[in-house]
Amino acid sequence: PALTREGRIALVIGCVWLARHAGLSAREPLVIRVTPTVAQPPAFVTVRTDVEADDDNRSLEVSAEGQDFFTSSRLPLEGSKAPRFNEFHFDGLPTGSYTVKVVLMGSTGPRASVSRGVQVGTPNEDELQ
Repeated sequence: PALTREGRIALVIGCVWLARHAGLSAREPLVIRVTPTVAQPPAFVTVRTDVEADDDNRSLEVSAEGQDFFTSSRLPLEGSKAPRFNEFHFDGLPTGSYTVKVVLMGSTGPRASVSRGVQVGTPNEDELQ
């Protein structure tokens, strides 16, 4: 049976209430976007971060770790005064599978951590197993 107009309104109101009270509208302290996720070597990879303002934010630590290659960068943050959006670049990544990881550090240690995979070139048989 189809919902009546009143039933549809009640359903929408219920969904809005649930989203607010279930924490679905709460922001994550750290969101990242890594592009591209598949590239030809030597790869130029961009990591964009979106950091929720907080007085406890101290730094962002960004790394790209592969089997035979590692690179990282660290950006100091001035708590809630720091820019919300930041961009990092890894230039010249050689062939391999990488884990790009961003850690938001607070005064007592990590506050949030997000990782994404990146494939540069064709994976060799060792990486597929």
